[in-house]
Amino acid sequence: MTVKELFEASLHPVYGAYADDICSYYFAYQKHFKIKYSIEQLKLDGIFFLAQYDLNRLLAGVPVQYVVGLVEVMGHEFCTTPAALIPRPETEELIHFIHQKHLADQELDVLDIGTGTGIIPISLKKLHPNWCLFGLDISKNALRLANNNAQNLNATIHFINQSIFAYESAQTFDIIISNPPYIPKKECLILDESVRKFEPILALEVPDEDPLQFYKVILMFSLKHLTKNGCLYLEIHQNFGEEMLKLISPHFANCTLQKDFANNNRFVFASNPKI
Repeated sequence: MTVKELFEASLHPVYGAYADDICSYYFAYQKHFKIKYSIEQLKLDGIFFLAQYDLNRLLAGVPVQYVVGLVEVMGHEFCTTPAALIPRPETEELIHFIHQKHLADQELDVLDIGTGTGIIPISLKKLHPNWCLFGLDISKNALRLANNNAQNLNATIHFINQSIFAYESAQTFDIIISNPPYIPKKECLILDESVRKFEPILALEVPDEDPLQFYKVILMFSLKHLTKNGCLYLEIHQNFGEEMLKLISPHFANCTLQKDFANNNRFVFASNPKI
C-alpha cells in the first residue's frame, strides 16, 4: 500500500468525497515524501511517523493548510499556522483587483489593517517593488508569522503591532486595505467545525449587535489618513453589502459594491475621500 492509498482509505470514511481534495492538497505541498512511496519504504527510512502524525491531525479535523503549513497565493507560497486565518480565494481576488487598478502607480504608501499572514502587503510588494507597504495587526503571533513570510519571500514590509481601535499615526496613505473580522457571533457558532476549533476566533467574530464595528473605526481612520485621491478597499460579509454602502458612500466621491467569483457581495471599493 502506498502512503497516498493509506490517506485515502483513512480519510474517506470521515470526509467522503472531500477526502480527495484534502489528499490532493496534502501531497502537493508536504515536503517529506512522494505519493508513490510505500508504507514499507517510509518505515525503512524512519519517516513513517511523520505520515502517521499528519494523518492523525487530518482525522482530528485540523485544516490541511495548517497540517502542511503552506498556502499558495498569487503564485507564492506562504507559511500558515493557527496564529492567523487561512487565506481564502476572495482575498486573492482583492489583491488582484488592487494590482490591476494601480498598474500605472509607481510609488504608493499602502496600509493593510488586520494583516494576518501578511499575504496582502507581501503580494502587493512583489507586484509593485517601489510601493511602501505597512501591515497592522493586534496579534503578536500573527505578526511573527507575517514577518517570517516577508523574509522568506524577500519582501520589505513595515509591520505594526497595534489595534486599529488604538492606532495613531501622522502617516498618510494612498491606499488602505482591510479584511477585518465580520462574522456575527451567532454565525460563528454554526461555522464548520474545522474553522471554529482551529482558526483564530479573534480574526473572525464580531458582536451580533454591532457587526460593522471594525468598518466604522476603519472608516474614521481612513478619513484622517488617506491622501486626497486615496482609495479604500474592504472585504466584507456577503449579507451586509447595502449596509456597508450606506456607511461608506457618504464619505467618498466614488463607492461601489463588488461581487466575488461566487457572485456574492464581497468587496466595497471607495476613492477620493470627502475630507
